[in-house]
Amino acid sequence: MLNRGFLFQTISSSHPFLKLVFALLIWIVVSAIVIACAELASVTIFQTSLLKINYNEISVNPQVLALLKIATLVQSVAIFVIPPFIIAWIVYGRITDTLYLQKPASINNYIWAFLITLLSIPVINFLDELNKMIPFPQFSGSMDETEKLIEQIYGLFSKAPSFNIFMYNILVMALVPAIGEELMFHGILQRALIDF
Repeated sequence: MLNRGFLFQTISSSHPFLKLVFALLIWIVVSAIVIACAELASVTIFQTSLLKINYNEISVNPQVLALLKIATLVQSVAIFVIPPFIIAWIVYGRITDTLYLQKPASINNYIWAFLITLLSIPVINFLDELNKMIPFPQFSGSMDETEKLIEQIYGLFSKAPSFNIFMYNILVMALVPAIGEELMFHGILQRALIDF
């Protein structure tokens, strides 16, 4: 076991509010470091910056779309997957206990989750129809252009001409964000709020 030292012991024995502040600080620093490393790797490998992607070239240049998918994956991992492990180790000292990784859920939990998801679909569709009935004011041209660009990016992003690209899309758009969200919000944020 690694010797965590005086600083780590001080943080783990501090007030819950200070733990939350330390967790937020660690989250920001770790995310920035991972994104900076990804930017450096992108410039080194692809000779293109992740921060300067020209979104208007996505439909024309497939390399830009591939780079955007890589940037999305890196962003999800940097913001939601890596920080919870570091926060759990530094602030709480126990990664598996803090992130609730010590035992798998029972089969009943999976059955209930599936049934609740299945039964919530009609409610979600109903709320979607209600939302479509709300009249929104027309925005300026730049807002409409941005919305069309986002729709175009999403359409190109979700196309999967091969099984490998389909699986990568599932990884980038579903698995990594879902796992990261559970780790960050259920494992770290909820634990910090319970400690109050």
